[in-house]
Amino acid sequence: MAEQQTSFQDRTEPATQKRRDDARKKGNVARSMEINSAAVILGGLLALMMLGGYILQTIITGTCYIYSRASSWQVEVSQLQEIGRYSAEITAKAVLPFMLLVLAIGLAANLAQVGFLASAEAIKPDFDKLNPVKGLKNIFSSRSLNELVKNFVKIMVVGFVAWLIVRSELGGFSRLGDQTTAGMLMAVARSTRRLIIWTAVFLAIIAAFDWWFQKWDHARKLRMTKQEIRDERKQTEGDPLLKSHIRSLQFEMTFRRMLNDVPEADVVITNPTSYAIALKYRADTMRAPRVLAKGARKVAERIREIAAKHEIPVIENPPLTRSMYHIVEVGVEVPVEFYQAIAEVLALVYEGARNRHPLRADTSPYHTSEKQVRAGLLSSTKQ
Repeated sequence: MAEQQTSFQDRTEPATQKRRDDARKKGNVARSMEINSAAVILGGLLALMMLGGYILQTIITGTCYIYSRASSWQVEVSQLQEIGRYSAEITAKAVLPFMLLVLAIGLAANLAQVGFLASAEAIKPDFDKLNPVKGLKNIFSSRSLNELVKNFVKIMVVGFVAWLIVRSELGGFSRLGDQTTAGMLMAVARSTRRLIIWTAVFLAIIAAFDWWFQKWDHARKLRMTKQEIRDERKQTEGDPLLKSHIRSLQFEMTFRRMLNDVPEADVVITNPTSYAIALKYRADTMRAPRVLAKGARKVAERIREIAAKHEIPVIENPPLTRSMYHIVEVGVEVPVEFYQAIAEVLALVYEGARNRHPLRADTSPYHTSEKQVRAGLLSSTKQ
């Protein structure tokens, strides 16, 4: 008992959705039998009020039929079988609708509590239940104490309600001897109905408190320790350290691939020291310039070093670089709102290329003017 109490003290965290789902698969759900009992009593009373006339009329009709033919029957096996078969048919015809309605109400009360649940775990044989030591622990457990108190309250409530009703009907019972048999039966039926109604009302109140207790007790038993939550997270999501290592490897691979694409750039625009973006544009094969790489601080410094090593033009344009760094991702084409500024940068790059290689100006890919670059970008946008 002390170990169990210590365990509950350590379990300070609410159960996760996975733990609740696993418990449900095993049939471990919060359910109050008192709700079923109250629903069956109220449903039975409602069914009697709805079907009472039909049941009584069916029984009277069958009884009258049997007694009307009593003089013509012989005490033979065949006659007794016919009487038994007819009596069974009349009884089933009278009682079966009532039983089906009460059964449907009981199933509806159970479904309202736990929903549709089919679990094979609940019907598996459990040899631990045959352990006498564990059986003694269950006898003195809090659940057994709760059941004992609940049953005691039920007995007291039903007894008290019955005593009140009988006391209020004592005057009427003393006059039953002056009434016919039908009147006596009607008086007893009224008293019985009052008893059932008030008993069902008090049982419904007890069921409401029991439902709250079952929900609280179920949640308490499913509570978890912080270590159990961490272990479950590792099982479902993976080890956080391993995931962090994988993310770092993925970032490193992406970073290396990005830097390997920098030599293919046509221009690198900078902030000048905080940001750097490498751009590539081929008018004959690309609709718009594409960002090959971008970075801040150390990464931007590395991009500038690669650009200097491969003689890629580096142009300072702080407003354009800052705007593009926060909007455009690596591998994505430049948005339309940057076409004007990009066209000016590319035209400046192409002009510098013509000055460095005047003899190859006609055959160089950098012979395009600013107007032609802007016109090419705009035409690609319209397409």
